[in-house]
Amino acid sequence: MTGVPVKAIALGTDGCSAPVFALPLRSAAWAFAQLADPAALPEPRQSALRRIFKAMTTHPDMVAGPDAFDTVLMQVGRGKILSKVGAEGYQAIALLPGACGEGSPALGITIKISDGDQAERDRDPQVAVIAHDIGGRARSTAAVAVLRQLGALDEKQVAALKAFNNRPQFNWRRLEVGEIRAAFEIK
Repeated sequence: MTGVPVKAIALGTDGCSAPVFALPLRSAAWAFAQLADPAALPEPRQSALRRIFKAMTTHPDMVAGPDAFDTVLMQVGRGKILSKVGAEGYQAIALLPGACGEGSPALGITIKISDGDQAERDRDPQVAVIAHDIGGRARSTAAVAVLRQLGALDEKQVAALKAFNNRPQFNWRRLEVGEIRAAFEIK
């Protein structure tokens, strides 16, 4: 699925004590692209991946729980976007063919926030409280920016993701000291 030989994949342990596979981001993105469009793969893998994609996007609350970034993004994505957060600032997204406009290919997107993207604890009280704080400080903002720039999210969908997008940054005294926002453009 990743294009990386099995013997070259390092095995590690994440914060939940689950086994994890160390892969280049590009290789993980390739696997997520194939999850979105497994047409080039042999059966029974094709049907298994289609079933997994449909199960995750049909029941996103089973992936991340209520109000979590993955859940809300998949709900807003209306079956075209699959999202799965990982530990230490990792985010993976799969887009069905056509999700970025007519004729667009399936895409796999992986994001890694290098500082581990610890979840913020002091959200703006005017913004919806995220029960599990899953989405982190930067990861969800970066993901929304990527999807918007690719055309996978329209302005109404971006508005529905307000709690995970650009927002004020507060210090420990609850004083607004800045803004969390994406500062990149995809070319």
